[in-house]
Amino acid sequence: MLSAVAPTVQASDALSAQEIRQLSQQGKIKPLLQILQQHQFDGTLLDVELEREKGRLIYELEFLNDQDEVWEYELDAETGRLLSTELEEHKKITPKRMPKVNEKDTDEVIDR
Repeated sequence: MLSAVAPTVQASDALSAQEIRQLSQQGKIKPLLQILQQHQFDGTLLDVELEREKGRLIYELEFLNDQDEVWEYELDAETGRLLSTELEEHKKITPKRMPKVNEKDTDEVIDR
């Protein structure tokens, strides 16, 4: 089961939105939706980052599962291969800390 709470792809390590678009158009990174379809992630997608680590482009995804645990997955952005999985113990989510999302935010993410 996969659902999303208006995540945005954030770039770190000096990647601009234009660079991300070019990398995707050149086939150097897989589109995020393709990677999500390639794997079986359980829970709600909370956050996505595209990072450059040691010369490699990495998608970092955070999911909230039914046990209110946040799991982080690192995937190779070029191949979609899962590189690591980690329970983010310091990020246990309680209803009081759940992010609030309005319909407008969700529509903006879907339109991208």
